[in-house]
Amino acid sequence: MHFAKVSRSTGTVTELDSFVLGTQPIDNLVIPAHQVAYFMEYNSITFLYDKLLAVDLENNTVSEIALSTAVPSSSFWVLTYNPLDGSLYGLQEDLDSFSVNNYLADLRYIKVDPETGVVTDLTDDFLGN
Repeated sequence: MHFAKVSRSTGTVTELDSFVLGTQPIDNLVIPAHQVAYFMEYNSITFLYDKLLAVDLENNTVSEIALSTAVPSSSFWVLTYNPLDGSLYGLQEDLDSFSVNNYLADLRYIKVDPETGVVTDLTDDFLGN
């Protein structure tokens, strides 16, 4: 997977980095006060998303942050950056729960601290489809 930026004025595409297949992009807000883009990294040995990759766009470096809660490959997170507190917020969906919930997935809202990797459940599980 290639990570690039596009100049709005010239249309020039510049590749910033590349990641292994299976790296999950996160809906990021890049603003002058926050020049970091985040990705989830899939571990093909454990079959879990267990790391957050932070790409510093100012000095073009990548940091790996271990997550306090790994995500099974049958699940996925939809996360977005909140500039008010610097955290990632989103929805975790457990697709394994389909078989026990009449084809409804267990869902929960979560918060991820991109500095420490700590994952906090904001709600109990609830059913959704």
